[in-house]
Amino acid sequence: MAEVQTAPRRPEPRETSAAHAPSLRVILPSTPMGVRNGLCEINAALLDAGYTTEECGTVEIVLAEVLNNVVEHAYAVPGDDLIALRIGPAQAGLTFLVEDRGREMPEGGPPLGQVADASTDLLNLPEGGFGWFIIREVAHDVEYRREEGCNKLSFRIAVG
Repeated sequence: MAEVQTAPRRPEPRETSAAHAPSLRVILPSTPMGVRNGLCEINAALLDAGYTTEECGTVEIVLAEVLNNVVEHAYAVPGDDLIALRIGPAQAGLTFLVEDRGREMPEGGPPLGQVADASTDLLNLPEGGFGWFIIREVAHDVEYRREEGCNKLSFRIAVG
């Protein structure tokens, strides 16, 4: 189960701004269900903080792609370790830092993520690569680094 630590919540939704954005720390197991549970808890915390359903959906899409990539590619066996996630306020949205101790990204960085050729027959579409296209289309300031055996991916999503 995901562990979510949030700043104190107000009972009714409020207008969001960098000053009122939540600070969240989430620790979740590196499993598909761990990701799913973590996304549900993050979504609830953002809704409680006054973000719209559409904004929460945008955050969820990007985080689902990022976190599922960690589960599927960074760890040899799902559930081998934990994924740490920090969400904080930014002047233009929310910032995210995802950390894991899995394998380093190929070629030392995230893939470019290119959109598939629309004229390609559906049966011949490649298996992967679409997630990074979505991440790069929605997230800003995407940065990856490997420090002391830890993958660190940071980005910003313009919501609020």
